[in-house]
Amino acid sequence: MMAGENLRWLEHLPLGWHPLYRDLMTALADIDPDIVVSEAKQKLGWLRVYLQTSQPQAESLVRAAETRSRTMCELCGASGELRISQTG
Repeated sequence: MMAGENLRWLEHLPLGWHPLYRDLMTALADIDPDIVVSEAKQKLGWLRVYLQTSQPQAESLVRAAETRSRTMCELCGASGELRISQTG
């Protein structure tokens, strides 16, 4: 039930990160099908996912996905690197 509801956050994420987020949702559902994402977004060039309740194993998966997003193009999902321009 929650896995489907958690996918609503895809509309807030760049297209290139959709597979990463979907994989994360699958892995989280394997831990606990009732895990709820309270927010998912792009912030400062990388994925941010916030859960309603904290579970160490789930938080570990979230942090790994967030770290992975820093080396993925947010437009196409290919390998990339985080770049910050002088204007932000």
